[in-house]
Amino acid sequence: MYGTGKDVQCMFKWTPSLSVGVDVIDLQHQELFMLFEGISMDIQEYKGQERVSKALAFLDDYVRKHFSLEEKYMRVLKYPDYDSHMSEHKEFIENLGALREHFEKGDMSTLIYEITGVISHWLVRHVANTDKALGSFLKDKMDNYYE
Repeated sequence: MYGTGKDVQCMFKWTPSLSVGVDVIDLQHQELFMLFEGISMDIQEYKGQERVSKALAFLDDYVRKHFSLEEKYMRVLKYPDYDSHMSEHKEFIENLGALREHFEKGDMSTLIYEITGVISHWLVRHVANTDKALGSFLKDKMDNYYE
């Protein structure tokens, strides 16, 4: 048992308002939200160390693949805010590392706080602001390319 309560609300609900307008990125964002929601619920419902460990490893891999796709688009299309966007991605990877450390130490109350607070707010803010700006840039580039 993790020693956390089930009263923690899951903050991972993707809504159409978070769409960046690039289908592949939107689909990956939806998947990220579902993955975080699943991990949050697994922890809150005491689903077991092994299940959470596998979910965190899968999430880490998925996040890196998703960021790699965004970063490829930014490099190829010479996105002007590349450095700033990359900095946010680096911050998120560091946050994930901290999550795994708390999990490995058995610090479930901190893990729940970080997932439902820090990570969820970062993810929503990043998608709603930083990724929307990238999506607008990408749509403009793609529209001009296909004219």
